[in-house]
Amino acid sequence: MMKRGLSTSHLILIALLAVAVDQITKLIAQYTECNINLIAGFGLKYVINRGWAFGLFANTGLASHFGILVHTIAIVIVSLHYLNYRCRKDDLYILGVAFFIGGAVGAIIDRVFLGYGRDFLVIPSYATINFSDIFSTIGVVLILFTLIRSGWSGKARGGDG
Repeated sequence: MMKRGLSTSHLILIALLAVAVDQITKLIAQYTECNINLIAGFGLKYVINRGWAFGLFANTGLASHFGILVHTIAIVIVSLHYLNYRCRKDDLYILGVAFFIGGAVGAIIDRVFLGYGRDFLVIPSYATINFSDIFSTIGVVLILFTLIRSGWSGKARGGDG
C-alpha cells in the first residue's frame, strides 16, 4: 500500500520552489526598479536593505554576517528538529519546515552573494519585505501551530511520549 501525504522529497521540492519564487521576484524588482503604489498604501518599491530585520545593525557592518549566522543556525535547528520528528505524519508540519527553510535560504543567498537584502513589497506603516520573509513567517506559524495542536508531547513523533 502506498503512503500518502508529504515526504522529505516533497519538503525539498517545496523549499526549492520557495527559493526560486523569492529569487526570481527579487530579480524582477531589482531590474525593473519598480515603484508602484497599489491600494491603501500597499505597493511595490525596490529597496536595498543593508540592515537586518527592521534595519537592525544597518550602520555597523555586522548586518550581513549576523544575518547569515542567524539564518544558518535557524536552518540547522529546524532541519534537526524535522529529522528528529521525521516519522511524523503531519503534512502541515512538513509544509511549515519546507517554507521556513526555503525562506531562510532565499535570505542567505542575498546576504552571501550581495551583502544585503532585496525588498520590494511595501506594507504601509510597517516595512518593505520580500518573499523570503513571507515564506519564513508562514513556515514558523505552521510549525508552531502543529506543535501547539499536538500539545508539544510525544504525540508529535507518533510515539508514546
